[in-house]
Amino acid sequence: MSENQVNEGSSQEATQEQRDLTKNEIAGLNRKNSELTAALTGLKNDLEALKLERDELQKEKTQTMSESERKDQEFNNLIKEVSTLTTELTSIKQEKKAEEIKAYKLQKLGDAGLSTTFAEFLGGDSAESIDEQIDKLKTTLANEQLAVKKDIMDQSSPLKGSKDSGDITKEKYKSLSFSEQSRLYKENPEKYGAYIK
Repeated sequence: MSENQVNEGSSQEATQEQRDLTKNEIAGLNRKNSELTAALTGLKNDLEALKLERDELQKEKTQTMSESERKDQEFNNLIKEVSTLTTELTSIKQEKKAEEIKAYKLQKLGDAGLSTTFAEFLGGDSAESIDEQIDKLKTTLANEQLAVKKDIMDQSSPLKGSKDSGDITKEKYKSLSFSEQSRLYKENPEKYGAYIK
């Protein structure tokens, strides 16, 4: 026999041993799985039996209680139920109030002509505080809008009272705002000099 044949034979034997070992391992795992399933089923049955026994004991205890003990237990059960319902009611009231505040914010922003996206930036939980914040927001936005318009107008329009020729009187010059006078100085320093004399 050649060396290759010996190696092939031993390799086949090793592979067969691994297959047998793997089959044995799988069979062992299947047995353990069956045992664990049976044990789990037994535990479930025991648990159900214990629950039934507990319920029976509770019934017996209730039946053997005196009238005052039964009333005390019923009273305690009612107190627990009322406590649970009170907690749920409080939670519902808080949710309702939050929804009402949100709706109020959206309505007031809409009434003020502002975007409703500002609602998330408004704090407070009273109508007065929300109204105050909306008024401040509206005033701030209006002031910013006026400032932007003024800047645009200052940059794109001719001076008040001036014509394309640039002639204005000393009286009209005096009525110009400081920014308009500054603009005249920058655009036409010679005319500016004539007006300040």
